[in-house]
Amino acid sequence: MRTSMMIVIGACLLACASGEEMPRAGQGDTSETAMVAAPAAVPVETVSVPLELEVAAAPRQRPGDSVVVGVVRMVGAMPLEQLVLQAGGSSVSLRGMLRDELKNLEGAELRAWGKPVDNAPPTPPRALDVAGYEIVSVGGAKPVVGILSLREGALHVVGTDTLRLEAAPERLRTKPGAKVWLVGTRDGSTLRVQSYGIVREPQ
Repeated sequence: MRTSMMIVIGACLLACASGEEMPRAGQGDTSETAMVAAPAAVPVETVSVPLELEVAAAPRQRPGDSVVVGVVRMVGAMPLEQLVLQAGGSSVSLRGMLRDELKNLEGAELRAWGKPVDNAPPTPPRALDVAGYEIVSVGGAKPVVGILSLREGALHVVGTDTLRLEAAPERLRTKPGAKVWLVGTRDGSTLRVQSYGIVREPQ
């Protein structure tokens, strides 16, 4: 009997020394660690943004950008012709990678932003390296701006909203992928086109 008790005490001391917990009554061989369920794997959903929406989105204004509002004009004579944004009696020359788009918006009122840079003489003395812009109005009307898309034979413009176009000129059906401005009468998700302009040809 004494020998049996010594064996039990020895086993307890050995378990304590090794850091193991002795099984409790009713637990059998189930340890505390085994009772903690492993966290379930959380599925990761990848959401892809359609390319046409990315193209339609204008670059956002950044801290430190200068902002100019005015009407796009081509002034001067070759070889000193310049594209400017004109507001009242002052104007700012437009530079940068978006200049080709801006040339197609002559006569439209824009809100443009970017880094101010020096301009070559003769005029104007200021210039803007345009990083982004918003079309404020065309002929006094606020246009819808986006990318043309053909879906199941119907012409749409994809921008802030996706609108189905009605009474659109046939020429627009040959321009899917082009960036355009459209003025017309909107009825829900439909736009009846009255006037339009191509800002950028399909790429």
